[in-house]
Amino acid sequence: MSKQNMIIFIAFFAISALVVYLYFNSLSYFLSYFIGGISTCFIIFSSFYSYQKSILQNASEYEIKTNKTNKKNKKPKNKQKNSIALNDNTSKKELDVKNKKKTKKTKKKLDKKQDKLQKQFNQTSINIKMFLFLPKILGYVILCYGYIYLSDNHLMNIYAFLIGISVLPLFAFIIKSIENK
Repeated sequence: MSKQNMIIFIAFFAISALVVYLYFNSLSYFLSYFIGGISTCFIIFSSFYSYQKSILQNASEYEIKTNKTNKKNKKPKNKQKNSIALNDNTSKKELDVKNKKKTKKTKKKLDKKQDKLQKQFNQTSINIKMFLFLPKILGYVILCYGYIYLSDNHLMNIYAFLIGISVLPLFAFIIKSIENK
């Protein structure tokens, strides 16, 4: 959703809240609608922002990786191997070279495993950051606390509350269908 669409939605939500209040002439309708709508806005916009941030971060990491692989591919691959004569001294050298190659291979395998674990840890930390994003938590707190407050003070109108919750998804669906045409 673009910034222009967000501004249009905020204006639409404010006008519709005013219409709800004037039409029903009841504070309970207005408060139920407003609390449901505001909490949904916080949840959806903060989720959108955190996912957008994560995607942009992953895209920049992907660009860095592709640049590194392109540089590796540009190196010349023609390397000449030295031929070794077979005698006692060279066979010991060959064994030493083979052992060194094995240790290099095991080090490479360990490095790959460590890199894989590091990537998994980084991805897990990103997912936790996306879940624990403060505005998103604030939206859930407003939703739960607003519901409890309205029901305790006998101001809750469940229909207006559900309409307030469903306004943003319906608005996004309408805007997307208009843009696709």
